[in-house]
Amino acid sequence: MHISAGSKVQGFTRGHFQNNLLNECRYASVGTNSAFPTFYAEHGVRARYVGHPLVDDVAREGLLDHRVSRIGGKLALLPGSRAMEVRHLLPTMIGAVDELAGGTPAEVVLIEAPGMGEVVDEILGSRRDGVIRRVFGAERRRELASCSLAWTASGTATLECALLDVPMVVGYRLQPLSFAVAKLLVRVPHVALVNLIAEKRVAPELIQKDWSVEALARITEELFADGLDAQRRDLGMVRERLGAPGASRRAAEAALEYL
Repeated sequence: MHISAGSKVQGFTRGHFQNNLLNECRYASVGTNSAFPTFYAEHGVRARYVGHPLVDDVAREGLLDHRVSRIGGKLALLPGSRAMEVRHLLPTMIGAVDELAGGTPAEVVLIEAPGMGEVVDEILGSRRDGVIRRVFGAERRRELASCSLAWTASGTATLECALLDVPMVVGYRLQPLSFAVAKLLVRVPHVALVNLIAEKRVAPELIQKDWSVEALARITEELFADGLDAQRRDLGMVRERLGAPGASRRAAEAALEYL
């Protein structure tokens, strides 16, 4: 959005770090992490944290302050919103569900992202044992809110879990070459957005070869035994950092102030 000659206001979300854009900007409204303005200041850009639009989405569904009754031992699978991500994460999730068979978890729901139905069909194949119930559409967020724990991809779904007060285990897996290149280009202490915002390891991360049936089942048993409450306390801090509803309004107000 151009405001005046030689000036530019830009909104950034989810770690939007392109230096060429930063070099053009003089003012930025920043979403996702209240710590980000320091980063932009180092590049000569005045920045203001305005919040995350996901907070507004959750609030509109009445789930931000009103907690859904949680079902003990209920597990959510959130394998991602991209086909390759689902193919890398979901088979391990299914294997770990089978590994945990015997009452833990008590119920399993696979929460599908829009457009991922065919990929999920491909992975599940002819499995019709009733152990995993598929959920999609308008009820997906309310279903997630009723879970005790989630296995999730590393992106926005981790923030969704945090806002709904659902502890999680985070998986991240790329093709080996892609991961090697990513490690050279991106240096961050965590891969999960929820941990980046917390600036510490709130949710366990299983990366590359560590994303295995055995490791996922073991960590899940540990969390169900004694670990969910501690993670929920840290998720409360993440919710505070994400801020109150109204991110879009605050971004517009910030732009108007710069006119």
